Amino acid sequence: MSRQAGVLTEGGGSRTNVRWFRGVRDHPKPTIVYTTGDGHYFHREKNKPDKLNRFPYKCKNAHGGCPVRAHSSVDGSNWTVDGHEHLEEPDALYETYALKRKELIKHLLRQEDGVSFDLVYKAFVRRMLNIVRPGDICAIDCTFMTTPDILGAQQVLISSMMAYNQAYPLAFAVMQRKTVEAYEAVIKKLVDLGLGGKHFVADWEDSLRRGIQQGVRASRGPDDTEVWGCLWHYCKALKTHAVRCGLGEHLEGPYESANLQANRVKVLVRCLAVLPRLPHYLPNEDPNFNGIERGFRWIKEECELIECDRDRLKMYNLMEYWRKEWLPKTAELSVWGKGVEVTSGLESYNKDMNSSLGKRPKFGDFVVHLRSEEMAAFDKYQRMLSLNLPGQQKRRFTKKQQREINLDSDVNVQKSSFILTHDVKTFLLTSSRTCNKHFKILQLFGDDRPDIINDEDVSAPYNNEENEEEVDNPSQILESLLPSEDDQQTDSDDEQIPSLRYSPEEDDMRRRTRQWTATERRGCDGEERARADRAREERAKEERAREERAREEQEKKEQEKKG
Repeated sequence: MSRQAGVLTEGGGSRTNVRWFRGVRDHPKPTIVYTTGDGHYFHREKNKPDKLNRFPYKCKNAHGGCPVRAHSSVDGSNWTVDGHEHLEEPDALYETYALKRKELIKHLLRQEDGVSFDLVYKAFVRRMLNIVRPGDICAIDCTFMTTPDILGAQQVLISSMMAYNQAYPLAFAVMQRKTVEAYEAVIKKLVDLGLGGKHFVADWEDSLRRGIQQGVRASRGPDDTEVWGCLWHYCKALKTHAVRCGLGEHLEGPYESANLQANRVKVLVRCLAVLPRLPHYLPNEDPNFNGIERGFRWIKEECELIECDRDRLKMYNLMEYWRKEWLPKTAELSVWGKGVEVTSGLESYNKDMNSSLGKRPKFGDFVVHLRSEEMAAFDKYQRMLSLNLPGQQKRRFTKKQQREINLDSDVNVQKSSFILTHDVKTFLLTSSRTCNKHFKILQLFGDDRPDIINDEDVSAPYNNEENEEEVDNPSQILESLLPSEDDQQTDSDDEQIPSLRYSPEEDDMRRRTRQWTATERRGCDGEERARADRAREERAKEERAREERAREEQEKKEQEKKG
């Protein structure tokens, strides 16, 4: 076993104890030390020195099986260290472990490019960022519920690395604003600290995606950084607007995708949901090939064959929303060939934080929680590298047995055939069954939306009665959804997508459609609305009956007390 000599560096000093904010005691030697010779940390094993005035230390990873022990020399500057069998750690890792509360708050208020933000836990960043490789995928998401109650903080940005089908948190940033400049400053700081990833997946908040691109470009210069959106958030947004358009009943219930004539509306809504599965372009193929655009054109043609006028006009409204909101983003929308398609790993981590910390925790509790998460994430990654085990085998085995819904089974079967045939219709019809499972899960568990509305929820405007003049002609809306090949391409969006006027007959039909949509959100015949009214009346009767029983019990108790 090799022996190395390193120079003692006080990683925390005499006041760097692991006790937070209180009970910090003075010691003649540091409790946590760092050796620059081999790049590892040691914890003091005993508080009393030996006969030679030396203090014994053990490796920080001793709980993980590292047998290395060391001791200080008489002057406290030299170390005798045995070889380690785990990853090295950067210098001054624990510099924020025992800071007092006021120092942490002052650290939080540091100005970066004129934006008030900070990476609260720099030690977390410096160690975890070193394990990110250029080919790894970084997922970025924000949480609102567990934002610490301090200095007007609005959200906590969480950056994580996706590896081995797991999410490993890298850094946390407490932010007071949600602007492009704030996101750019956070990403730029992460890249400066060593973030080497070039692939990012995030939700559909425009300022976040723009901030990622500008932050990486400002730190590295022009490169091949790629940012795409989360497929799950896209399905949530599409489901929300489909319900607003009065197509809620078509999102429920079984159907046969092969019988397109009898289930045309149900099938087409689901085909819209699986459009991101198509490629934006295919390498070594026609450079003008756009699978998402071709799929949208096919859905446009099928909408014209819907027999029910009310359903057809509701589909017109949904298609118009899709054209304005998603058609310009086909490059970011496509998840074809992406290793990670969703940010579900971070969503699960957000739920764990919500259950552990609750709403608006104290800042000290927030930082202590991050410390424990840092240790768990780093040890988990080391275990994956050394033993190829992601974590507790019993939990993963049970979870695998309970996971009966395979969301991508139909899509994976069709990908290989699509590369050969480029048949958009067959791909969408077959993959639409997968999206039916997506809608079923959303119906069972609801939307994982935060308690504070973010830009993602309002990024896709819906045309209501206040801005009806912006809606295109229902009778000719499908012809104007995409510019024809003969149209001259210009830089103006208004010239690419012409706006048409209404005739009196079309305006009357449009007004009746709006009334149907407002009064019959869940169907054309109003049966769902009638059932909902009856259920609401029954709930009201039950509530009145419970109140009456509670009042009688209260009166009975009062009479017994008087008696």
